[in-house]
Amino acid sequence: MRKGSYGCAFKNSPLKCKSEPRRRSDKELSKLLNDYKADKEYAESVPFQRIDPDKHYFLWAHHKCELNTANVKPDNRLNKCVEPMRAPNGSSYSVVNMRRPNPTLIFYELGGQDVSDIVLSSGQYGPFFASFLNLLKGLEVLHANHYVHLDIKPLNIVSMELPDGEFATRYIDFGLSMSTARASGSERSLQELSQFDYPYYPFDFRFVSPTHARSASQQEINRWYAMMADFKNYLPQDEYYDAAWQPRFNAANFSKLPQLVDFSKVEEILQEVDVYALGVSFGELYSRLTRHVMRGYPKRIKVVIGQNTYDVTSLTGRHFGGNEALATWHKKIAEHISMPMYELIGFMIDAIPTRRVSALEARTLFETQILPNILKYFGSPHTYAALSSVGIRLSQSLPPAKYTIPAAPPRPAVMAPRVDVPPVNIEKLIVNAKKVLDKTSNPTGVSSNGSGISGASNPALVKHGTRRRKN
Repeated sequence: MRKGSYGCAFKNSPLKCKSEPRRRSDKELSKLLNDYKADKEYAESVPFQRIDPDKHYFLWAHHKCELNTANVKPDNRLNKCVEPMRAPNGSSYSVVNMRRPNPTLIFYELGGQDVSDIVLSSGQYGPFFASFLNLLKGLEVLHANHYVHLDIKPLNIVSMELPDGEFATRYIDFGLSMSTARASGSERSLQELSQFDYPYYPFDFRFVSPTHARSASQQEINRWYAMMADFKNYLPQDEYYDAAWQPRFNAANFSKLPQLVDFSKVEEILQEVDVYALGVSFGELYSRLTRHVMRGYPKRIKVVIGQNTYDVTSLTGRHFGGNEALATWHKKIAEHISMPMYELIGFMIDAIPTRRVSALEARTLFETQILPNILKYFGSPHTYAALSSVGIRLSQSLPPAKYTIPAAPPRPAVMAPRVDVPPVNIEKLIVNAKKVLDKTSNPTGVSSNGSGISGASNPALVKHGTRRRKN
């Protein structure tokens, strides 16, 4: 059982519905809530049932029923649910003594554990990072259907290894999701969301509120940077900080944002919030699982070993007990995966919203420039030793699943008609989206993105060449 903000989840032995003769499948997760909360949460899943009926990208609730209280067992420990189960007037009461409202169950397919602290074996690195493609495709499908998630973070992403060795990585928690087709008329909801000091929301999001001043105060800037302090080590340094780790933006910089963005285009802004949040999440996961970070001017991949950080190009066998092969492994990963990954993250979290890529562009760049190398280089026989040598905890299998209960209050779900994602001319998009490094004009072997890593075999993404320029 796992306790959440307004309910409890039960796995392995889901609770029993009042109208059913036996407990449901142990491949389901049952969540216990009051009936008025259950109705709202189940309603949140309705748009996602239409948009993604096969649950490729989103794990939505597929069943709802009244709890059979006679089937509750002592080891279900329902007393643990006393605090989150609340009446409309705010008072709390024991679940087992509920009379009104009725205790209600919602059922979800088991989707694995949330990825916030996932531990992998070395053999799972390639398949897990490859599953990032599914998250990007999910956003692409969602946005094409005029919907946004608005609460993307590692806690709201779950992943599990499938029998074929691949990973199913999907989104959960749709409490803040909304229809972008109706967002312009939901000024109250937008105003509430945009004023959150939330590390997964870009600073410019607050300007979408019609009540916010069209310039930023220095106090707001300082508060936002203070909130981001715990995240700066996950993200490309040059996006928000200078070489001395001082904030790059002040009130004068951010006051220009309203001049760059048409804030009447609410749908586009909300979609960019999703892209930004996923970029921050990618940075968190990749830096934690590889100890590779992007630092310095010009930008370089550095490797965190213990309390020290080393430029990857300076690594030799002496850093790994004389094993030169491990130093070579980190250099190859840095060149072919880490640098392109952090460049992509930079495009997704750019402080200037007009330069952020869309979900479609991010998916295309990941699929063409990063994914093939993930499958190739993480399959090296040196992967286990190279990861262990920098202090990464590895496992032979995934730890017991951990389930996250949505914490945010639900928003009314407005159904938008399902729209299939139009076919994409990948070749044309890539030509328009990036500049290919020219080896002949770069005889030093140093990539033009300033990474200090040669881009000869797999050019990293060019910093300002892939960004959309909106008029």
